[in-house]
Amino acid sequence: MGGEGDAVKTNRVPAEVFPPGDFIREEMAERGWTVEMLASAAVIPVEKLQALLDNAPLPARYAERLAVAFGTSAIYWSHLWLMWKKYGKETP
Repeated sequence: MGGEGDAVKTNRVPAEVFPPGDFIREEMAERGWTVEMLASAAVIPVEKLQALLDNAPLPARYAERLAVAFGTSAIYWSHLWLMWKKYGKETP
């Protein structure tokens, strides 16, 4: 039947997803960074970064820049955005 490497398809839904902007804010807080400081480190215009903090769509180029600034991967940020887009809900 299947070996260790066989993929298993499931219909799992995450119990909870968080807005990408929350993750960005947490990373900023851990470093003591302001929006302006992250904008400079990630080479993202302040107004675009503010939109990302408000959970605007995350272009691949900005995922790459956040990855460099935070020492993570672009896939990490892209995945957060995709999970939020698919499963997330804004709360009042």
